Amino acid sequence: MGWSQPFVSLVEEADDVEGEVEEVVNGSKGISPGLAIRLGMLFGTSAEYWTHLQMTHELLHARRRFKESEAIIEPLGNWHSPFFLEESED
Repeated sequence: MGWSQPFVSLVEEADDVEGEVEEVVNGSKGISPGLAIRLGMLFGTSAEYWTHLQMTHELLHARRRFKESEAIIEPLGNWHSPFFLEESED
C-alpha cells in the first residue's frame, strides 16, 4: 500500500521549508511572507498567524534595544497626525 498523494505533498512541502525553518530557529532569518504562506498550508493555519509571530518577536527585540539605549524622546506636544483630520464645523 502506497502513501496517499496529500501525504506525499505534505512531506515534499515540509522538505522545502526545512532549510528556511532552520535559519529562522537559528535567528539568522525571519519568517518571510512566502514562508508564512507555506507554514500556514503545512500546519493548517493562516499566513497571518506566522507573520504576527514574526512581528511580535521583532517588536520585543526592538523594545529591548530601545530600553538598553536609554534613549529619551520628547513628545512633540500638540501635534496632530495629518491622517486624522478633525471634522470641520461647516
